[in-house]
Parts: sequence; structure tokens; C-alpha cells
Amino acid sequence: MNHKKWDGIALFIIALVISIPFYSAQVMASSIQITKNTGQKNIDNFLDAQNDIWSVQAVISNIPEGTTIAPQDVKIKVGDNQASFSSCSSADALGVNCQYLSSLPDGIEPGTYPFTVTYTGIIDEASDNAVINADATAPVITFTPPKVWQEGGKIKLSFTASDEQPGKPCVGIAQLEIIDANTNQVLYTIPHSGSCTYDVAVDPLMNGALPVALTGEGVRHLKIKAEDRLGHAKTSEVVSFDSDFVEPDIKDALNLPDLGKFIGAKVIATDINVSILESHFDPTKVKAFSAQMNGIDGKNPDECNDDPNIDNLWHCLWKNIEVQPDASISMIVEVEDTFGNKAQKTLTSAPLVKDTDAPIIDYFGTQQQYNGVSYIKKGVNRILLKVHDDGAGIDAHNIRANLGALGKTNSEEPKCEQVESSLNCYWETSKVPSGVSARIGLTMFQDRVGNEGDLKEVEMVVDNSGPLIQDLQILGRSLSGDKDYFQSNDKLIIKFTAVESSGILLLLNLNDVVQDAPTKYPQGYKSDNLPAEDGWEILTAEDMGCERQDGIWSCTAETDAIKSGFAPSVHFTMDLQDTAGNSAQEKEAWIKEVKNLKGTKGKYTFELLGVATEEQPDFWEMAGKTDMLIPFVDLDVVNLIPVRVPFQFTLKSDNPQVKVLFMEIAPEGCTTTSKGPEVQRALVLGSVSASEQLRPKSTLILELSPFNPADTLDIPPEGTFDQVT
Repeated sequence: MNHKKWDGIALFIIALVISIPFYSAQVMASSIQITKNTGQKNIDNFLDAQNDIWSVQAVISNIPEGTTIAPQDVKIKVGDNQASFSSCSSADALGVNCQYLSSLPDGIEPGTYPFTVTYTGIIDEASDNAVINADATAPVITFTPPKVWQEGGKIKLSFTASDEQPGKPCVGIAQLEIIDANTNQVLYTIPHSGSCTYDVAVDPLMNGALPVALTGEGVRHLKIKAEDRLGHAKTSEVVSFDSDFVEPDIKDALNLPDLGKFIGAKVIATDINVSILESHFDPTKVKAFSAQMNGIDGKNPDECNDDPNIDNLWHCLWKNIEVQPDASISMIVEVEDTFGNKAQKTLTSAPLVKDTDAPIIDYFGTQQQYNGVSYIKKGVNRILLKVHDDGAGIDAHNIRANLGALGKTNSEEPKCEQVESSLNCYWETSKVPSGVSARIGLTMFQDRVGNEGDLKEVEMVVDNSGPLIQDLQILGRSLSGDKDYFQSNDKLIIKFTAVESSGILLLLNLNDVVQDAPTKYPQGYKSDNLPAEDGWEILTAEDMGCERQDGIWSCTAETDAIKSGFAPSVHFTMDLQDTAGNSAQEKEAWIKEVKNLKGTKGKYTFELLGVATEEQPDFWEMAGKTDMLIPFVDLDVVNLIPVRVPFQFTLKSDNPQVKVLFMEIAPEGCTTTSKGPEVQRALVLGSVSASEQLRPKSTLILELSPFNPADTLDIPPEGTFDQVT
């Protein structure tokens, strides 16, 4: 019996000994788990394909504590390549932790690489599989039109970002930066969850707009930088867009140009002018509101014009707006620019002065008057109106005339010019009635604030027949008396009798007769249109000492001294007109040749004789106008020191036998002929060269005495001016 018991123990033992290895291999077999598979960024299953260190950690479990595993027993295999792990720790309760490190300084081809980690022990083997992804590319930004734009007060964006490439792994987008391309300042950073695509339009935090408040205006430049989780970054193209976050600047002035600083006693229509500074201006988004103006609420301006000198300054005009007769006028102006920036301001005019006085007529009639009666004739006639107003003033559009009798309408607006305190106006007509008279009258005459003046009427005489010259003599006059020939320094004497029921006017073309005639008789020196050109002397009946008896005028006209002779043919033209402007009738003496002259009908030539001895010969005259060499005089210094003003002048002569040897200014040769500074000294500088003897040129220096410009030149005490002439 004792033998059986041992045998049982031996079987157990044997069984135990035999069964222990089988039990360990089946129940206590080793296992491997890959616990880390990253690069330096510690992103699971991803490496930077450009440059990284691959780190793989594996835990081998079911290893008795204290057991040491050799790293060379743990292998990593990628494709046909394998390598041993770098290190393994001693076994603990969790097992053995082995690590594989591989430096990839030159990078690897981007892609997805499956790999296996195996452990080959003394009696068993274990393995685990995984993949490592190598990513080398940055996300790509794609803009879609209109890319970037301002909408209201926000900057809208339209772009997507993608880290996906065909056949390549995607590590995911880490962040996107919106950058000011001019300063490289990051305006906003868009955090991201790491997905492979991004669309700003569907991002609930962005809603397609930059969540940053910007200021200023002008063209801006943005770019977007996209970065993946491995740090690969790429910046988009630079996109530009026009932006404006500045409110329109409504200037404070409310101008009433038709009223000035006055207001009348009744509702009056006037233009309203407002200035706005805005670079993105839209006149359709300018509106006005006022309880003191009729029909302006919500109204756009009739026109807005940009300022010629100041950029982005606009002058907006509401036309013919009726305003109440209040001491000041207020208006609310609302402006919105094309970017949606809005501004509102209440503008108030300067205090207005009450004006209830009517304007006054100083003259109403034609240019041609005799004994207080206006005359007209065939052809063009000019109707004159001269008025003044001591208050608000008068404009042409507040004046109308009934010119129906002269072929015009019954509401004709004149052309006007402000001359000091007077407004000088005129109408031109070309149709004359067949009768002996015509009546015209004003149908509208009021000042700028609506005060109405006298609607005056004028009866005009129609005269289409010129003077009838009965007798005409043209003589030369010297100290010895009148004679029937002409010598140097004589005066022309024109004696005539003429039948004319109105006044008379003698026009003499002395350009070839009297030296410096263009200077002595400049265009318009007698009236607005008399003479019509330089060099014509205009003589009235009073100038000629005429006498009138039974409708017959007897006159004697005397000219300035004739130039020095000899000249074989001097041209001389005369025209005798009546008040209406009709020239002499082609009858009787007018069509006959005048004794000692050649020609008829006012166009003559005569021989100019010289004299043996001439104390003051007159062969020279100015060739055109003088040129001021320094184009201005500084008014800031004229009251302190004498000012010298240089002029260049040229002389001419039609006598080829004369030469200039020397030039100087005669005593008191330069004087002030009208209100102006006193000439205290004058001298001529420069010699006469041989080439200039027929048209000598020199320089005249005028030295002006110190003077007060405000008094001497009538400079107004208020306001501004550019120049005084």
C-alpha cells in the first residue's frame, strides 16, 4: 500500500512537472501592445515626413517581475526592413516597456506605412500591428469670389482650407490666422479641431465674417495662414479689398446762396447747399428734413458736385426750396456711404437779417437815348437795366421783361454783371416793329428775399433812317489858322451840317492819323461798346459844340495833333450816326469827294506834309501794350518803402527815314491818371542797338511812393481777395 501512495505522488509530481510548461504556454503566454506611435509632436500615428524622430513604445506583458528582456529580442518591421528596439525596462507588474527611436533628419516619402512589433522569447513569440502616417504638406487655402469684401460694418470672407491630398495622409488643420498683409499683424486666429477641411461660411464662430472691429478707410490687403497639427504652414495669396469704417463728415455750414445773410417777410424759394466729406459717396443716400422748409422731408439733393481742390469733398444742392421767413433756418441731414456708414447732423444757418425794402431801378431803356427817350433801329438792339438794392441784393433770375414787341417772349431773363453796388443787365433783340414806337416792360423784379420793385414800362422810338449830311469840310488847323492842306502836328477839323431829329455821334478812326491812338482811345473808353475797337475817337454833340436849329445840326470837331510827316497817304475814316446808331444817309455831301482828300462816304486819304523845322517831331508810338516784367507788387511792403515796377516797351514808326538815337522820360512824363499810387520817379534803362532802330525796345522803371493800399486801391475792410489791378 505504501508503494501505491508514492506512485501517485510521483505522477502528480510527474504530472505536475510535465504539465507546468504546458500551463505556462497556454495560460501565462507573453503578449505585446503598442502603446505609443508618434513623432516629436506626439500626434498618434503621425510623423513629420520632412524631419522627425519616430518613437514607438510597446509593453510586453505576462513577464515575471524582475525579468529582463534584451532589446534585440524586440523587433520592428516595416515592409522588408526590420530593426531592434532601443531599450527595454525591467519587468514590473504591468510588464516590460520597450522603446524604439529612429531619427529621420532627411525625412521620408509621405504616405501610410504598416508595421509590426514582435517579441521572440526563449519559449514563445508575440507581435502587434499598427500603421505610421508620414505627412509633409501644409493645408491649402482656396478663395472663392468675391474673396474678401466689406458688408456694412463687417469684413466678409469666402474661403476654404484643406489638408487633404489624394493618396496622402491628412494630419488635420490646427489653426488658421487672418493676417494684415501690410503690417503682418495677426488680426484673428481661428482655432480648429483638427479635421482635414474647413469652410469659413459654415463656421458658427465666424459666420463668414471677421469678428474684429476695424477702423479707418482705404484699400486693405489680407492673407490667411493655415497650419496643420505637425506645424506645416502655408500662406495664401494676398487679396485686396476696399474698406471704409469712417462715418461721413457733414460740415457744419448750412448755406442759403440765394438769400445770403438776409431774409424777407414772406416764404421765399432758395437753393440749399451742404458740404459732405466722404470718399465713398452716394448722393442717393443723402436726405434732408426740416420743419422750416416746404417739401424737403426725405428729399435727395438735386445735384452733388465734387470740390475741384479738396479730395472727397462734395457740395450738395437742393434747388428752389421754400423756406419760412425766420431769423435762422435749421435742417437735419442724413448721409449713408456705399459701405453702410451712417451720419446725421442738424445744421443751422447763420443769423439772418430782416430785409423788407424793395430794389430800385436806376435806369431802364436802350443804350441810345436822346432827351430822355430811348431809340431802336433795324438790326441788333441792346436794352439796358441798371438796378441796386441795399439789402439782400438782386440776381438775374429774379428779373423778367416783356419783350414781345421786339420778337421775344413776355418773360425774358437778362444777362447781368455786378459792378460795385449796382447790377447792370441787358437784353439783346434783333426784331424791330414796323411802327414808329414799341413798348416794353418788366414783368418780374424782386430782390433775393422776395421784396418786389417797380414793374416799369418804357416807350421806345423806332428810327431806321440816319442823319442827312448837307455840307462837309475837312481841314488842317495850325497856329496860323485853318487851311486846305495838312502838315505835321496840325489838327484835323471836321465841319458839317446834318439834318437829324435825334442826337448825333461822330466816330473817327485815328489809328493812322494820331500817334498812340490805340492807347489814347482804347476799346470801350466812351461806353460799354464805344468804340468797338482801339483807336477810334468818339465825339458827342457836346464835345463838338454843336448847335441845332429847325432840326439841323451844325458842328465842328477837332482832333488831337496829327503825327509828324512826310507821309504820302494817310488813311482816315469817319462815321456820323444818330442816337439809334444809324449811319449817315448816302445822299448829298456824304457821297461827294471832300476837297483836298480822296474818297467818299467817310473813307478818305490825304497827303501829310512835313515842315522844315519841327521842335517837337512826333514819329514814334507804342508798338502794342507794355509788358510788366514782375507780374505783381507785394502789398505788404508798399506802405513801408518805395516800390520799383519794371515794364518793357517797344516803339514803332511808319516813317523809314527816322531813327532812335536816345530815349528818356520827359519831365512829369509819368503820372497817375486815376486813383492809384503816386509815381515819384521814372527812368528808362537800356541802350538802343542798330538792329532795333526801327522798333527800339527798352525798359521803363516806375518808382512808386509809399502808400496805404487799403485807401489808395479801395480794398474792402472785410473779406478776402487775390489781387488788385
